[in-house]
Amino acid sequence: MLPSQSGGSDSFTAFAFRALNLVAQGLVEVGRRPSIKELRFFIEGGAESLLIRAMECHAGRVDPQWRDSADDFFKRAQEGKIKKMETITQPKDLAVVEYYRKVLSNTDKGSEGIDGLLSLVEHNRMHFSKMIASLIPVLNMLTSGELGGLLSPDETNVSDMRPIFDTSTIISGKHVIYIGLDSLSDAIVSSAIGSIVLADFASVAGAIYNSGIKPGRISMFVDEAAEVVNVPFIQILNKGRGAGFQVVMATQTLPDLIARTGDEAKARQIIGNCNNLITLRIKDGDTQKFVVETFGKTYIKTVQQSIGASMNSGDNLAHFSGNTGQSLTYGEYDLFPQHLLGHLPNFHYIAAIAGGRVIKGRLPIITQ
Repeated sequence: MLPSQSGGSDSFTAFAFRALNLVAQGLVEVGRRPSIKELRFFIEGGAESLLIRAMECHAGRVDPQWRDSADDFFKRAQEGKIKKMETITQPKDLAVVEYYRKVLSNTDKGSEGIDGLLSLVEHNRMHFSKMIASLIPVLNMLTSGELGGLLSPDETNVSDMRPIFDTSTIISGKHVIYIGLDSLSDAIVSSAIGSIVLADFASVAGAIYNSGIKPGRISMFVDEAAEVVNVPFIQILNKGRGAGFQVVMATQTLPDLIARTGDEAKARQIIGNCNNLITLRIKDGDTQKFVVETFGKTYIKTVQQSIGASMNSGDNLAHFSGNTGQSLTYGEYDLFPQHLLGHLPNFHYIAAIAGGRVIKGRLPIITQ
């Protein structure tokens, strides 16, 4: 969902991710399930109220009588002896922040998530707005209209009878989920949603791998993969088999993946992590070259024959001589000629299967 890590945007991407992560940790501290709507609300409007609530909840967990311990801080705040912050000015809120900072922070009773959220709130608002400028439009798109209620359902709305699923529930319940992203209409939103879903499945795959309890084979089909691939998807390709994932990825050309990832090496890494390569007709030369490299080389036997005849000099025309010859040579050639990849008929394919097999075949045409 975050901007591409190309063109010098690494620092912006890292900052936006940190902001999202800290707000999500704050929501968990107060016992609320992070959603895109909630993330947008606190990223766009400021996380001050979330910070205060998170500090109060955390303090209540480590010391149920913390308000008695913080009484002196509340008195000092009412007397104006605690310096106001840029975005926090209410005395009771200042007292909570000061109590946490002086008593709980940097101790075994503190929270790294709250410490990070505090630093986020104290960050210069002007600079903060500039660093997340590319994140806000995406959050707005994912929370506007019907999409907002679909991606960020309200669990407290008893009138909404639609079931709420997450990826772990889908896998454990052996359900089938089909997500039509409609990238032709809106490539930005579809790419963001696809990236979020893949990242969530990668997280679940990691949990399954760590627990060692496999729910069985999990089949994942990603069509037009160049629209949604990201680092978590590479991790699924690379390590997902240990969690029972079987992934089928379909894409058009290698340059599509390079344009998405911004790096040819990463694009090759994506395809290189696939055990089987099945290709239909390809028009792009770079993709043809990559596929031919995957198929490898072979030795072809060439037989050359020669026949010669000559007339002897003299008056006797019956005198002549002749010769025949044959030579056998071996040459190294591409197993499948590159140019033929652009001339495969409809439904014809060539595939490199795990184990070293290369197959030339045709998909059956089913008729009634």
